[in-house]
Amino acid sequence: MGVAATSVLRVVPAQAAEYAHHMIAAEKAAAPAKGYTPKFFRAHDYKTLQTLCQTIFPADADSGGAIEAGAPEFIDLLTSEN
Repeated sequence: MGVAATSVLRVVPAQAAEYAHHMIAAEKAAAPAKGYTPKFFRAHDYKTLQTLCQTIFPADADSGGAIEAGAPEFIDLLTSEN
């Protein structure tokens, strides 16, 4: 692969991640009391995904973990788009 192709491959995932982040933030802002509604996963599966994310990247005294970062929402959104 050439340098240009490699650069493009690095930019596209970053743009997709930024797009997904904005989509999730907009949805959370639109319905703050209700929370996030999964687009792809069933309720039980989404709860399992949250547990896995929290287990892999837990919150600590200095910073939030995967739940606070929106990882389950991000995974659900990407899964529903593909």
